[in-house]
Amino acid sequence: MASSSGTRPPSNSNPVSSPVSSIPASSSADSGMSNGSSTTRATPSRGSGSGPDAIPLNQRSAIEVQTQQNALLEKAVQASMIEQAVKLLAPTVSEEEIKKAGLEIVVTNPPRGPVVVLPPDPDITQDEMKELQDLAGVMLNKYKESNNFQNEALINQEIQELANSISGSSGEAWHWQEELKKRKKDYSFTIGNNDNGNLTLTSGSAAGGESVRKSEEAEVLRRRIKKLNREDGPTQLKEDNNAGKPMSDHVGVKMPEFSFLEAVDNSKFSNIYERNSETEGGSIASVNAGDTDLYLGGGTINRQFCLELTGSQYKNDNEFEKYHKKIQNFKGKANTVCVVNLSKENIIDGVNYSIFRRGGGDAGNVFIHVFDDEHCPYGNLRNRAMVYVVPPRGDKFKREKDFLAAVKKTAKNMVVLTHAYNIRARKKGLKELDTLRVCQFSGGSYLMKGTSANEVSSSIHEGIKEGCNEMHSKHGSVFLKRIEYEDGAKKVFSSAGIDEAEAQLVRK
Repeated sequence: MASSSGTRPPSNSNPVSSPVSSIPASSSADSGMSNGSSTTRATPSRGSGSGPDAIPLNQRSAIEVQTQQNALLEKAVQASMIEQAVKLLAPTVSEEEIKKAGLEIVVTNPPRGPVVVLPPDPDITQDEMKELQDLAGVMLNKYKESNNFQNEALINQEIQELANSISGSSGEAWHWQEELKKRKKDYSFTIGNNDNGNLTLTSGSAAGGESVRKSEEAEVLRRRIKKLNREDGPTQLKEDNNAGKPMSDHVGVKMPEFSFLEAVDNSKFSNIYERNSETEGGSIASVNAGDTDLYLGGGTINRQFCLELTGSQYKNDNEFEKYHKKIQNFKGKANTVCVVNLSKENIIDGVNYSIFRRGGGDAGNVFIHVFDDEHCPYGNLRNRAMVYVVPPRGDKFKREKDFLAAVKKTAKNMVVLTHAYNIRARKKGLKELDTLRVCQFSGGSYLMKGTSANEVSSSIHEGIKEGCNEMHSKHGSVFLKRIEYEDGAKKVFSSAGIDEAEAQLVRK
């Protein structure tokens, strides 16, 4: 199932630390190419070495000949994949042709994080996808030109000439067609670098989704995650709807301050978390527009959260889905608050407290995961929590008013749960959450046909205010100081008519 579209596709910067240790960054060759597979391969050669200035084969060592063979095979595989990829990026190519080809193209265009452009990520808008696919075509052709790649037939002819020379010199046949076919089955390489953007092209069994991804980095990451399928039973949960009255020294507000976060670094989107070392301003709980299947990863903002929290963009490289499902399967009523008994259960590394509130059905449920000091994203202790929201899907509703009511209820639910956590945090000596950083959920592919994005943003704002008013009426204060709307370049919240007296522009 596709991930709910938030207001921000991913950005590229990796956190300094995260709830799961980050995977090591791979180094790039001088040519701008780094291999994405587990086997180190040589940088492509610019020629076979069979010209007039080449050293005769009978005067070369076996290692030199083997190096030339590998370089030519690398060149042939990459040239073939690039030629095929450029053709598949054409707008006239069918989905069936793309599927049959077995190629995957992932583009990282800072500050956007990795996006699968072939096969196209369904959560990316058509305009954005066209922009990224055009960029992919430019990068592929530029790489082809810079490495002096001819077409596949000419390169194969070049390899055959070398094979003939080897056979004439040593009498041994080089079955290069078999080697080439074997390499094409599972090959991945990266063009560019992380600072200026890159493209990863993958073929064969290594392409086609996260379930078959077996890179060394992913395996290292999986080993660092504490598995949830323990023999001593399911996640230990307890219903905790009555945290009691707030402590006497717990001072709240009548209504949080509202502000808009602009786009950063000439991008279209606001930051999920703070990327500097400033510690003033209170702790941040950032809202993730998740998915009804409860995974972390997939597409758009959910993918970026996965990248910033785990160091990997792939949902199968973390255990949040299993963890969420175990919590959600707890048999509680709507509006029930459940907390994880950490003394009984090993959970996600770096998460030291989890709390959950059911919204009714699958949509509207909210999870809050609070990080310990060592796993706050980017090493900034303000980046304290993820608020995982299960957004209502527009295609599940027949009437617009019911869809918008569900969006409003979900927004209210996340505020009420944050308030409830802060009451418990003060009593338990945990870090309180001062700021709720809010993205537009139930937009993009989750938006109901005929409903505007502005109506969704307005419903989110109304739900937040309703939740705050309810908590103020119940406890005399709201234990949440600020609401930061991720406005971005598209002004997804400020354009929705939210009162300027309530929200002031904040430049980050």
